[in-house]
Amino acid sequence: MYLASGLCLGFFTVQVAGLMHDCVHRSIFKSPKVNDFFGYIVSAIGGITYNDWKGNHERHHANPNAEEEDPDINLPLLSFSRERYLSKKGVSKILRKYQAYLYYPMGILVAFTIRVGNFVYFKKNFRYSVLWEFGIYIIGLFVWFVLPFLVFDLTKAVVLFLTINSTAGIYLFNIFAPNHKGMPEINKDDKYSFLEQQIITARNIYGHPVTDIVYLGLNYQIEHHLFPNCPRNKLKLITPFLKKMCARMELDYTEVGIINSNRMILKELQKIAIAA
Repeated sequence: MYLASGLCLGFFTVQVAGLMHDCVHRSIFKSPKVNDFFGYIVSAIGGITYNDWKGNHERHHANPNAEEEDPDINLPLLSFSRERYLSKKGVSKILRKYQAYLYYPMGILVAFTIRVGNFVYFKKNFRYSVLWEFGIYIIGLFVWFVLPFLVFDLTKAVVLFLTINSTAGIYLFNIFAPNHKGMPEINKDDKYSFLEQQIITARNIYGHPVTDIVYLGLNYQIEHHLFPNCPRNKLKLITPFLKKMCARMELDYTEVGIINSNRMILKELQKIAIAA
């Protein structure tokens, strides 16, 4: 029962994170202020800092897969370019040749690394005006990391703690990673238009009612990057027009199934390790 509860709560936290993501893009309410207000609420539920995630995500959208511009490509143990692979140091350097095997286990850590990153954010941006946000962040951490040990006995609390956070981490990792990982990365000297960069660096997962719910609409990643404030349930309406435009402009519109998406990512990780 506790294991099943942990799995459900892990799924729930990622669905809540999806609402925070939509608030950042102003795709739920017409008013930016209302979107932000709701975003603060759902981020508190998830134990994530809204402004920290918002800043990083906006940088990603402006420069997807761009070297030194996109914060989402700076992963501690994974490299999708030869230069980043060779630049690894310390433990990352020792483990880098196993990066294809570490891809899925890394998902377990995502729920923890996001929260640690939030502490770094508050350390860099600490001032009286963010104390309220720090307060709701601490409350969220207390609920997910401390409360189980106060309510349940140690064994049940450990089962819930590990199940919730590992499920949420793996789920979140496998929603966001297929969108860009293993797709072309943009070097500083490369020149692309906004339209070209948004299309060639993104990968779609075939749409389906179940897929749309599980992937929070992010399976329409190309459409989402071109029209970020479009509600997730409307993105699929853009697809037919976008495919025609890409065909006319001879731009690769990448759309694959879930299994093939994972194969592409693992193949790229192996290729980089072997080549380097």
